[in-house]
Amino acid sequence: MPAQTKYLSDKTNRFLKISAGVVGGYFLSICFHLIIGLIITNKSILVMTSAYSAFLLWVAFLVFAFLIRKGKHVWLIYSISILILSFIIYLLK
Repeated sequence: MPAQTKYLSDKTNRFLKISAGVVGGYFLSICFHLIIGLIITNKSILVMTSAYSAFLLWVAFLVFAFLIRKGKHVWLIYSISILILSFIIYLLK
């Protein structure tokens, strides 16, 4: 039995969600770990744990992208978050 079309999203919305989750989530997780790297003085701890925590954080951002109904809103949230985190990185450096 096929799914009802009123519950399915269109292709552009699906593409925006997937691209925001993959690309935007990756950049958000990297920006988050860069801020932690600027705060923590012992870098060896960060290198060892960021391999796993960056992946888990990226997966969380990927799942979060599909919880929001519109793909444009996901890109807007992720873009603003990346800009804010980048500004914080600039201030800490």
